[in-house]
Amino acid sequence: VSKTNEQNIIKKSSSVIYVDASSSSASDDNAGTSIDAPLKTIAAGVKKISAGTRLVLGSGSYRETLNING
Repeated sequence: VSKTNEQNIIKKSSSVIYVDASSSSASDDNAGTSIDAPLKTIAAGVKKISAGTRLVLGSGSYRETLNING
């Protein structure tokens, strides 16, 4: 997703959680609400989302096991 497309997607969402495993500032201890302080894993992002929240993933490979029960 290009930066312009990502910004357009984000504008349409009331709440966004960022995950970017390749970011040097990524940590699952972050809130994940800022692109400058994203979460490190998708699993941490999934724990923080609710209906209407967008999960924005940075590019790269995510090697983790997810167990999503809804």
